[in-house]
Amino acid sequence: MITSTFHYITITILNTFLQLVVWVDPLDGTSEFTQGLLDHVTVLIGVAWKGKSIGGVIHQPYFNYQNTGAELGRTMWGLIGLGSTINELESFLRK
Repeated sequence: MITSTFHYITITILNTFLQLVVWVDPLDGTSEFTQGLLDHVTVLIGVAWKGKSIGGVIHQPYFNYQNTGAELGRTMWGLIGLGSTINELESFLRK
């Protein structure tokens, strides 16, 4: 009995996990990066649940790289039901 329960739990967890898909493009703008156009380089993350897009992240690691003294990089993200924001993830997670 324990074995069948274990298999059921394993299959349920695996089936649930397979419904979540995450795409990551660690260097979107490869050509621009090689040309030194760093403002055009992004890291992209997309999240889908049961075949539908539910959220995403765009990170620009070199945003403001030419502005001395400015904060380097910015992150934009959005999630269905929560909206979208820029550079507010830390304050959102502290709530």
